[in-house]
Amino acid sequence: MRLILPVFFVLAFASYGLADSRLYEIQSGSFVETGGFAGQLNYNLPYARQKFVEIRTDRLTNDITMRILSESLEPFQFFGFGAPFGTATQNENDLHFLADVESDFNQKGMLEYFFFDFGDTFQLEGTLRADQVCCDIPFSFSHQAVELLPAARTIVGDFNEDGVLEIGDLDLLYQQLDADQPPNFKFDLGADSSVDAKDVVLWVQQLKDTWIGDANLDGTFDSQDFIAVFQLGAYENDTVQSPGWAGGDWNADGKFDSGDFVAAFADGGYERGGRKTLAIQAVPEPNYGELCFGVLAVFLAATVRKRG
Repeated sequence: MRLILPVFFVLAFASYGLADSRLYEIQSGSFVETGGFAGQLNYNLPYARQKFVEIRTDRLTNDITMRILSESLEPFQFFGFGAPFGTATQNENDLHFLADVESDFNQKGMLEYFFFDFGDTFQLEGTLRADQVCCDIPFSFSHQAVELLPAARTIVGDFNEDGVLEIGDLDLLYQQLDADQPPNFKFDLGADSSVDAKDVVLWVQQLKDTWIGDANLDGTFDSQDFIAVFQLGAYENDTVQSPGWAGGDWNADGKFDSGDFVAAFADGGYERGGRKTLAIQAVPEPNYGELCFGVLAVFLAATVRKRG
């Protein structure tokens, strides 16, 4: 029986500062290869047709460093990956890539890459071609017919691409938290190779510039948010699956319970106006008593209305 192992690795990068040279060196242990870029470098962005470096290897795990040999004016940049090919880190002119041997070897189709420069966003689209052979013979991966196209300016965190940061974007982020599949790193706001509750906090506090507990995302955390979440009836209700941000799951653990109040207490925004306004003022300690009173009062009011 022949063992077929899904080991692969694709590099894609761009630069405005590589002078005229296209030489590169790839090193993995004792394996060293020197070659050149196919086609032009990215001086003609965003309209030039681009090609990628193709790397061949027969190693079961790949710990590979690519180094630009020519003198460069500034460190090169590289495209972010739109599929789970592994992780990459950049240090000056070296790109260090650790291959992910557990990625989906059979994945084919369109991949999305993004190149950011001078405040503009360009989208790169290409079709993945995968060639597989026995594990003792080198194999390679490359992209075909890849072209860089200008794309609309995007807003970080606008996952549904409607031009605003709103609850629909958080809903998509929460779906990623529940997904039984490799994470889509489009939602990895913290750039830590995972999509989790920390990305929710980043979206709420830094991108939306509001408070943990602002259920209706109107920029303030007040009694209206408690009224909204309690009316949905998800509090400590095991029959409600994944209530989401609007349903009171503010700590992104998949349920609405006292832990969400703790998260709101820690952020300390109840009845304090907008976060942006307070950013230029001295921030006092959170008023836990006031928040607890507000929670209790609104909860009792909602309960009375339901019974009535």
